[in-house]
Amino acid sequence: MITPLQLVSITDFILGALCLFLAGVLYGKSNHFLLSNSSAKLILFVLFVGMAAFMGGLDHGFFQPIDQRFIPTTFTYLFIALATFFLFKYIIQTFFSEKIGKILSIIAYLQLAFFVGSSFLLHNFLLVIANYSPILILFFTLNIIHLKSKKGNLYFILTCVTIIIATLVQSLGFQISEFLNTETLYHIIAMIAYVIYYFGVAEILKEEQKS
Repeated sequence: MITPLQLVSITDFILGALCLFLAGVLYGKSNHFLLSNSSAKLILFVLFVGMAAFMGGLDHGFFQPIDQRFIPTTFTYLFIALATFFLFKYIIQTFFSEKIGKILSIIAYLQLAFFVGSSFLLHNFLLVIANYSPILILFFTLNIIHLKSKKGNLYFILTCVTIIIATLVQSLGFQISEFLNTETLYHIIAMIAYVIYYFGVAEILKEEQKS
């Protein structure tokens, strides 16, 4: 019989596989994958989310039972840091002027450096939440503000709402049962979020190909 911890690992692997699959499909839809394109940053975001989830699956499935979590947990946090960085870079490129964007880019690199350093010292998921939550809320808010223009995206708003729900479930320790614990529920809700996210990025790719 599957244990709660094994289910956490399995759902982590499924989430990782889903995100990596979506990143691959989106990459295939892009005519020219250039870092200067806003879509590239969105694809890299979901790619590194997938890598983080995959490392989380390894951690919970193989390393947590033997209490040797430092390396997989560190890589999990590093991948989340990179995902957050590319989402922040998308926000800067899409919603801010070049002058303000330069200042925010410095902040983005400093945030990345700080979190990368912290990942080797502190293994607490609250640190992860503290790192990506402000960026997620900013992403959510700006998409709402610019929804009537081409900059805003309804799919991204729905993605943020779903991820916020998943984050609250995990941070508040909500669980249906010992088997369906808070981490498993987070993974299941996050899967829904990234499927929605896929459609948002697909729209961005279509707009880029028109221009």
